[in-house]
Amino acid sequence: MLIRSSTVPPLVSASLLPNTVIPAAGCGAARPPAVSRTASPLRILLATTQRAGAARVAMAFARAGCHVEALCWHRDLLAHTRAVRRLHRYNPVRPLAALSRAIAAAAPDLVVPCDDRAVVHLQALQARLVAAGAHDRAAVIARSIGDPAAAERATEGRAAFAARARDAGVRAPLTLAVGDLAGLRAAIGEVGLPAMLKVDGTWGGAGIARADTLAEAERLFLALSVGPGAARTLKRLVADRNPFALMPWLCGARPRVNVQAFVAGRPANCVLSCRDGEVLAIIQAEVVCAAHPMAPAAIVRIVDHPEIAAAARRIAASCRLSGFCGLDFMIDAAGAAHLIEMNPRITPLGPLVFDRGRDPVGAWVAAHAGWHAPPPCAPTTDADLVAFFPQAWWLDPRSPELTAAYHDVPWSEPDLVRALVRLAHGGQGRLARLLGAVVRRAASQNGVRWDPPPACPGDDIGVRSRDIVTHDA
Repeated sequence: MLIRSSTVPPLVSASLLPNTVIPAAGCGAARPPAVSRTASPLRILLATTQRAGAARVAMAFARAGCHVEALCWHRDLLAHTRAVRRLHRYNPVRPLAALSRAIAAAAPDLVVPCDDRAVVHLQALQARLVAAGAHDRAAVIARSIGDPAAAERATEGRAAFAARARDAGVRAPLTLAVGDLAGLRAAIGEVGLPAMLKVDGTWGGAGIARADTLAEAERLFLALSVGPGAARTLKRLVADRNPFALMPWLCGARPRVNVQAFVAGRPANCVLSCRDGEVLAIIQAEVVCAAHPMAPAAIVRIVDHPEIAAAARRIAASCRLSGFCGLDFMIDAAGAAHLIEMNPRITPLGPLVFDRGRDPVGAWVAAHAGWHAPPPCAPTTDADLVAFFPQAWWLDPRSPELTAAYHDVPWSEPDLVRALVRLAHGGQGRLARLLGAVVRRAASQNGVRWDPPPACPGDDIGVRSRDIVTHDA
C-alpha cells in the first residue's frame, strides 16, 4: 500500500490553470467515438448530493447518445461539462419535492442516482408517488432502480444483505446488527476478533472502524451509535458545503451499528448494470493503490475473477436489481472472493469501457432503448492499470504503478479538468479549512471516521491507522 505524499505527481501539472492549453481528446487520451444518435435519444436525469463523480457519469451517458440533465446541489463540476444540457437545483431541506420537480421538468426516460443518499431519496419518492397514484412518474423510477420491493432490497441493512448473499450461495462474512453493549459482546463472541464495526447508511469508508479487542469494540460502538455531533455536522455544512447532513442531525437519527467478521486480504470491487435481475455488463478490478486504506481507490487493476462475476449474477438475481450497483470484495490468500458490502449506485468504474462488452452504461442504455447491442464504443484503454483522476494525485509520484497506469483524465472536457485541478488543490476558504482541521483533531480522539475519505485531495481525512482495515493479505 502506497503512502500519501505531499508532492503532486506529474499526472497533470500543478500549473494547469485556466490559461493553460489542454490537449484535445486525440492527443494521448481516450477518444470517445461518435455515436449515431436516434431521432429521440434517451433522456437521462442524474441525481447527486455530492460534488465528485457525477460529471464523469454524465459524460458516459452523453457518449452513449443520451440527452443528459442533472439534479444537484454543488454545481462546481457539473456546470463545467458539455455533457449536461440543463441543471436542476437539489433542495437539502425538501429533497423529495426537488426530485419530483426535476422529474416533471426533465421528463426523463431514466433517473440515475449517483450517490447513496440520492438512492434513498429516489426510493422514498417512488413510495410516495405510488401511494398518490402518480403512476407515470413512479414508472420512470421503477425502470431506473426496480419496483419498490427490489429497490428496498438494494438498500437493506448490512446484516440483512450479508444474510441474503449467503442464502444466494455467495461467500460473505458473518454480519450481525447490534443495538446495545450486551448485543455487541454477543456478536463479538460469534464473529471473533478482530472485527469490523459498520454503520448502516454510510458509504465511502465513513462510519467504519476495526476493533482488535473487546474493550476497543465497546469504545467504538459507543462512538458510532450516537452518530456525528454538532461540531462534525457544522464542519460538513461549512467546510464540505454539505447541507444534506443537517436534517438527520436535527431529527436525532440514531445510527444502526453492525459487527462484521474481519477478512484479511486485498480489496477488489466490481460495477454492474442490471435490468430486472439480469446482469447486462460488468467491470471487475482489484485495488492497487489508494491515498489511505479507507479511501476510494486511486489505481485499480482490471481483472476477470470468476467468483466475483458469479457472485454478481447471484446477487442481481436474488435482489432483482435494476440500474447500477457496486460490490466490494476482499480476496483472501487462497484467491477466494468474500463479498463484504454493496453500493446501490454507479461507482467510478461505471463510466469506463473495456473490450468484450464491458460497458455498463452502454449496455444499460441499449437495453432500455431496445437495441440488440450497445452502440460501438472504443475501449477506454487496453492497459490493465487505471489511475483515477484526481485521486491519483494523492499518491507517491515515484510509484511504478502510477507510471505504468492509464490516467483517466477527461481531456475532452478542459473546463472540467481545470475545475478538478482547483478542487484537488483545495477548493475551500481559510475558515472552512480551519474548522475542518479542528473537527478532525477532535474526531481522532475516539478513532471513528464519520466523513468519507476524499474523492479529491484536500477534503477531510485523518483517523488512527489501527482503527482502519488494512489490505495486506
